[in-house]
Amino acid sequence: MIIEHTFVTTREADQVGALSAEYLQQLGFRLGDVTDEQMEAKRGRVRATSPKIELLPMQVNLSFDRGRVVVVANLQSYRDKDKPRHEELMKLLITGLEWILCDDHSVSDVAGQWRGIEADIQKKQKRGRGALYALLIAFGIAIAVFITIAVVEAN
Repeated sequence: MIIEHTFVTTREADQVGALSAEYLQQLGFRLGDVTDEQMEAKRGRVRATSPKIELLPMQVNLSFDRGRVVVVANLQSYRDKDKPRHEELMKLLITGLEWILCDDHSVSDVAGQWRGIEADIQKKQKRGRGALYALLIAFGIAIAVFITIAVVEAN
């Protein structure tokens, strides 16, 4: 999933870079190439080998030119299954940058909203795995019961 967003800010290039870097680092991104005009940040693994949101590959490219900010964010979903919560997370990532750079929202407040959505996604993923484990245990018990019945009847 790729999302692009453009907005205008009155901040200087050094402020745009510093605030953007702080925000992205609070979200767990590692900064790559950083200049006065552009920034690259990555998070997660190289490939989407797990459905866990914290491991999915994400990349943000931000460019700045005389007040115009262009943000491109990419999330590679597991088995190419984009989910509504993934889209919500990516939109918050981009609009969060706009709120910080244009509307003077604090970095920690916007990052807190991101962490809330991320925690909700993680909770739902764990709940789904719990049901799978319960099903596997029930299946294992059923097999053990059938084997026991077959052994008892054979004797």
